[in-house]
Amino acid sequence: EESNEPTATANKASNGITSIATHAVRYPAIYVGQFSNGDYGGGPENGGTPVSWLASKGYFTKPRTKASVNARLDWKPIDGLVLSALGGYNFALNEQRHYRASQRLSADLNLPLADLHQEKFNTVFKTMQFLGEYSKKMDKHSMKLLAGYSFENSRTEEFEGDRINFPSNDYTVMAMGGVDNQEVTGNDLEWAIQSLFGRFKYSYADKYLFEATVRYDGSSRFPEDSKYGTFPSLAVGWRVAEEDFVKDAVPWMSNLKLKASWGILGNQNIGNYPYQATLATGKNYPFGSGISNGAQYTTYKDPTIHWEETETMDFGAETGFFDQKLTLNVTYFDRFTSDILFKPSSSVSKVLGVGVSETNTGEVKNTGWEIELGHQNNLGDFSYQVQANYT
Repeated sequence: EESNEPTATANKASNGITSIATHAVRYPAIYVGQFSNGDYGGGPENGGTPVSWLASKGYFTKPRTKASVNARLDWKPIDGLVLSALGGYNFALNEQRHYRASQRLSADLNLPLADLHQEKFNTVFKTMQFLGEYSKKMDKHSMKLLAGYSFENSRTEEFEGDRINFPSNDYTVMAMGGVDNQEVTGNDLEWAIQSLFGRFKYSYADKYLFEATVRYDGSSRFPEDSKYGTFPSLAVGWRVAEEDFVKDAVPWMSNLKLKASWGILGNQNIGNYPYQATLATGKNYPFGSGISNGAQYTTYKDPTIHWEETETMDFGAETGFFDQKLTLNVTYFDRFTSDILFKPSSSVSKVLGVGVSETNTGEVKNTGWEIELGHQNNLGDFSYQVQANYT
């Protein structure tokens, strides 16, 4: 993707064409855009107008490059067994080059300042999965067994630089900038998660249904002794409408399924390594006749954080009547989230002198009903469907 925009001159806070459009609708029409002799008006602040900025040598380019490669290999060594290997590689490079040029507006008005901001963000995401799935059907018994391993890794490299006082708008590379007020910064960001998981599904006569799942997840975002968490879930169902006594007694009932489930899920979306006590750089200070690099402990970190967990139970029924022309589904749910990962900044006095990072604090309980009512039908070649939800 290529993006090339004009931009305002260096005397204006600018973000490409957005800033020019913003000023264009706000500057009163009493200010001259361009005179007949080629000079430009100074605008309300003698900093030029959108007309002069469009004619400047400033530019704002934002090229983006993305590439994705995915592959999958399936192998069926025996009947009912499928072994799979999956891999993915995603690459993204986001760049920006923002040059705000100097400009001569007229013989009496010159804007000498020029600056350049340049940045690159490079992200590589890799994932792999290994799966084994076995299915078997014997008479009225049907079962499926799944086991697998997955791994994800993301790494981002960031780099930004700024320089000012360019001697010419014809040479807009970093090396041509002045020596004063140079700035440069960069960061590396990386995280990884790996998981072992399994699932067992069983049904008898397509009427009695059972499913069990378990995950064992490990995240680099937690301390060494709490990286891993185990998250199980169970679900059962009974298709009552398939029973002969229901088919005979209530022939207009096309579906009746009773269901219940219980499970625990984990949350690891807390940023990168909030448990580590680190020093923040950039806290420079004068020492003697020069500036010395400084670092400061700015945030209190909790070294004992662990997975946030959400436990959910639900009970419900799915019903259908008159060949599914009328449907009604009702579910009751009870959801409890514990050890919520949260920054309790507002509850900590500023007298502490530092900020507070995430910690496992707080609980949330949600209970309620979900009801879904639907109707569908065909009138000749015309079909329609109406559905309502209430929670």
